[in-house]
Amino acid sequence: MTLRMLRCILPILFLLTINQLICTNDGQVLENLIMDENFVIEDSAETNSSFQESDETEDRINILEKKMEDLLTENKYLRTKNLKTCEDLKNSPYNKTGLYWLDPDGSGLPVQIFCDMEKGFTEIGHDHEGPQTVIWCKGDGCFSLKLEYSVPDTQVAALIAMSEYCEQDILFQCKMAPLKNTVFGKFFYGWWVDHNGEKKFYFDGDNSDDHVCGCQKDNSCSQSSFNSTCHCDSSLMPLWNSDSGKLTNKEDLPVKGFNYGSFFSEHQAAKITIGKLKCSGAAKQSSDLLSSCASLKRSGLDVNGYYLTKDKPNSDLKVNFCDLSASGYKEEDLRVGEPHPLDKGSMMFALTNIVCTYCQSNSRHYYYLSSFNATFDDALAINFDIVLEEGVLKTKKEGFYTFYFSNSWVQFYVGLTQCERTCVHWLEIGDELKFKSNYLLLMIL
Repeated sequence: MTLRMLRCILPILFLLTINQLICTNDGQVLENLIMDENFVIEDSAETNSSFQESDETEDRINILEKKMEDLLTENKYLRTKNLKTCEDLKNSPYNKTGLYWLDPDGSGLPVQIFCDMEKGFTEIGHDHEGPQTVIWCKGDGCFSLKLEYSVPDTQVAALIAMSEYCEQDILFQCKMAPLKNTVFGKFFYGWWVDHNGEKKFYFDGDNSDDHVCGCQKDNSCSQSSFNSTCHCDSSLMPLWNSDSGKLTNKEDLPVKGFNYGSFFSEHQAAKITIGKLKCSGAAKQSSDLLSSCASLKRSGLDVNGYYLTKDKPNSDLKVNFCDLSASGYKEEDLRVGEPHPLDKGSMMFALTNIVCTYCQSNSRHYYYLSSFNATFDDALAINFDIVLEEGVLKTKKEGFYTFYFSNSWVQFYVGLTQCERTCVHWLEIGDELKFKSNYLLLMIL
C-alpha cells in the first residue's frame, strides 16, 4: 500500500472510531477519550512527520534518477559523437534502434540521426514527410515543393558517400494527372529535383534515363501493352490512382524537391509523398587502383597534407594537397591547388652501420643516431647533403619527395614526422631527414 493511500485511509478510520465511542453513551469511554486527547494529537503529529520525511526521500530519489539519466545520455553522446554512421555503431555497446549523435562529415559538429539497427539503416528525415497536396496551377512545373533535411547538406552528402547503398521512397497519387505524355512527343508534367538542382523524371531504380515507375518492374502498369511505364500516365477517369518507386541512385540523392504543373481540368488532382533518406553499409573501395582526396577521406584519413593521387587508371601519379578536415566528400572541396607531377627519377640510400650514443641495451626507447655510414646513389648527393658524422641528410633542392623506407631496427623521420614505409613530403632547402634506433651499435647487412 502506498504512502498516499495510507494518508487518505487513516483519517477515515480515526473518525469511525470516535463515532463508535460516542454512540456507546458510556461516560467512562468519553473520559478516557478526553484523557487520551494529547496522545492522539501527538500520534497524529508523528504520522504527519513520517509522511513528510517519506515525501522528501521520494523527491531525492527522483532527483538522483534524473541525474543518473542525464549522465547516461551524456556518456552516450561522448562515446558516439565521433562515429560517422549507424554502421559504425554495430560493434559498440550502443547497437539498439534509436536516436544517436553522429558526425558523417567529420566536421566535429555531430548531428542527431535515427538508426534502425534491425534493418541496418541510417535515416535522415525532412520537413515535408507525409502526403503533400499538389496545388492546382496551369504553368509548366508551377507547383514547387522544396525539402529541407533535418541535418546540414554536408552531413547528408557525407553519409551518402560513405554508404554502400541508399534509397528514398517516392509516391505520386493522381486523379487524371499524368506524370508524362509520350504519345505526342516527350512532355513531362512532373519531376523531382536532385541534390544538384537537376530535374529527374524517373520514379524508380537508379537509371536517370529510364523514365519508369515501380509498376514497370513486374509489367503491371496500366495499359503496359501500349508501353505505359506508370499507372498515372494512362489514368483517364476521375478516380484516384498512384505510382510508387524506390530511388537508389546515390549520384542523384537526396531528393531536394518536386515540381508539377500544366493542369487543364478542374477534375484533376495530385499528391506527392517523399520518404526519408535511408542508407546502409560501407562504401567499397575502387578496384581500379585510383586515389583521390575524397577516397582517402572515405578510407578514414583526416590529416591535411600532400598525398599521392591517381584520377584515372591510365593517369600518372601526382601529388596533391588534400584538406581532409574540410566538410563533405566532394573532391573539389578537398583538393587544394594544382597537382604537382612526380619526377620519375629515383635515389637509393642504404645504411650500413649506425652509432646511437644515448641508446641503451635492451631499451624500448628510440633515440636519434649520432652518426652512420651508408651507400647511396650520386643523384642523392645532388639533392641532399649527407652529414655522416651528425647522422642526418639535409635538403639542398626543394620539391616533393616520395620516400619508401623499410628497416625493422631503425625509424626514419622527415622533420618531426615518422615515415612508415611510404610517405610524401614537400621539402624546403635545409630540411633534415633523421633516423632513430634503440641499438647502441648496429651493423646492417
